[in-house]
Amino acid sequence: MEEIRAESWPNLANPTMIAAYKGWNDAGNAATYALEYIISQTGATMFASIDPDEFYDFTQVRPYTRPIGDYGRVITWTPNNFYYAHISESKDYVFFVGTEPNLRWRRYSSLLVKMANRLGVKEVISLGSMLADTPHTRPVPLSGGASSPELGEKLRSLGINSSFYEGPTGIVSVAGLTLAESGIQHASIWASVPHYISASPNPKAALALVDSVERLTGLRVSVDRLQMEAITFESQVDAAVSDNPDIEQYVRELEQRVEDQQNEDTQDEGTPEGYDASEAEGLIRSIEEYLRQQSQNRNKDDEEDQEEDNK
Repeated sequence: MEEIRAESWPNLANPTMIAAYKGWNDAGNAATYALEYIISQTGATMFASIDPDEFYDFTQVRPYTRPIGDYGRVITWTPNNFYYAHISESKDYVFFVGTEPNLRWRRYSSLLVKMANRLGVKEVISLGSMLADTPHTRPVPLSGGASSPELGEKLRSLGINSSFYEGPTGIVSVAGLTLAESGIQHASIWASVPHYISASPNPKAALALVDSVERLTGLRVSVDRLQMEAITFESQVDAAVSDNPDIEQYVRELEQRVEDQQNEDTQDEGTPEGYDASEAEGLIRSIEEYLRQQSQNRNKDDEEDQEEDNK
């Protein structure tokens, strides 16, 4: 595995791998934010990464540079990092925070199979998030898929319905199929993110994904901070919506459609009647400008509080 750079190889007990990928599969950064939150809460240790040279067009996914001291600089390349966490004597976890590659998807996916086999992983759970016509005022809809009847039944028991999506796909699906074809069980869990809120991260969707991981795998982490972030985020969006009658009306239409679907058990039939896709751009700009202003105000207040403390 020459594309894998490993600092060490942990000895793991019955490990499950949880993966998320930045990019097309990560609307509102909800999937990667959820996994990064789990990593922080478990105190997981990074032990390996995928060399990015073979998989990215760096004119599209540029590396990041920052200064060190007066004359030095460091470059951070596209992240594809593996972490591990010892949870108990009988159960460990591997976490993979990747970035959807520009090139060689099949080769990239085969590396995940090789890593899983090297670490003794028999089950991989992938997280994703997608833009959807869902109101922010309702619980986050979850959908998913599984490579075996056993995993599929587990998802259904958690209220996670199978997705019958057909169309362009991302690395979650490609890697998941490659894992399944190699005999490694795979399940994916997707959170639906309101398409009119492209601000990132979306902590409410991330919280729904963390909760689903806990219920599916038995992993337990404190979600207090994420819950507070989700509450604050939703209250800010509520305020932005209430300030704009057009957005408020659109959200009401989405809420009504959700209620109709629940009452009639109907399939999603698209956007509300009369919805103009070009109008969404204006709605998104209005909400994002409001959220940006709120963030700037909080940062300003924090700076003033810090200055006051230093006096």
